[in-house]
Amino acid sequence: MGKLLSSAIQMQNGGAAATATLILQLVDATSMNWTKNGVSQGSITGTQTFTLNAGDTFFVTSTKTLGSSLEYYLNTAFVTSYFGIPTATSATFTASAGNEYKFLGLSGA
Repeated sequence: MGKLLSSAIQMQNGGAAATATLILQLVDATSMNWTKNGVSQGSITGTQTFTLNAGDTFFVTSTKTLGSSLEYYLNTAFVTSYFGIPTATSATFTASAGNEYKFLGLSGA
């Protein structure tokens, strides 16, 4: 019943739930992982795209023995890089509706 009511309210307010997109691309790091709302979502391979609900919190890690970096883009614009040996960890973000968050997992610190 609650889910039905929630769906009706969303439709009345203009459609689907507010979502954001997370794109993770493992370039040349050894591994890349992400955590959503405090729960590990596991490792990724290649390039993978995920849908986030507005308000979800998330962070990303990238690992390579001699050092790793993460490049962070918001809505296709480069924002910053995170570095670490052996693991680079991003800040924790809160997803905002309509945003596209992209992270590249790279080697080198």
